[in-house]
Amino acid sequence: MRLTNEQLGELGISRHYEGRRLVYEIPCQSCGRIIRTSQFSKSKTYLCNYCKGILKEKEKIEIDTCGTKHEIRFQKAIKNIEEQVLDFDKYSSAISTARKRIDKYASIPEAMVAIELLKNKFSIIPQQSIGKYKVDFVLPKQKIVLEVDGEVYHTNKENEAKRDLFIYKSLGFDWKIIHLPAKIVQNNIAKIKEAILS
Repeated sequence: MRLTNEQLGELGISRHYEGRRLVYEIPCQSCGRIIRTSQFSKSKTYLCNYCKGILKEKEKIEIDTCGTKHEIRFQKAIKNIEEQVLDFDKYSSAISTARKRIDKYASIPEAMVAIELLKNKFSIIPQQSIGKYKVDFVLPKQKIVLEVDGEVYHTNKENEAKRDLFIYKSLGFDWKIIHLPAKIVQNNIAKIKEAILS
């Protein structure tokens, strides 16, 4: 049911025609600035662009400051990817799938890698145990073990070589072990597929 001009006036809203176009002037429900629109619904909340921006910033802060350490890490991974890529909309399915294993990612770069691998249709097993070791990712179809090497971890090259040898002996020498530096992941996530395939 369309409201009368008097009913709209009681809400602080004016309605008039500009040529053949119907225009509503509605005050922002937060700051009172006038919003011009061609439609009005009593059930909708009307905010000006400035107030919408403030609301989005508040939501980002709430996301960043609440939740488990896994959720916070995962949100930061999503944010990093969003800042790097142009086609972020193509990541929604991968993000949804990766979120189901949120507790499996030990770092932001690992969560980013999981999302990127899933986006590129790789089948992955995160945090797979191989003997006494855990590897970041196993890509069973490609016979690849993928390690995301941060600066703190994997600094002892001798231990890393022993670990890699054990993994080769356990899985077979037809497998590949790829070590991805975390810096590369955080700076250019889209290069991961290319690195794996090459």
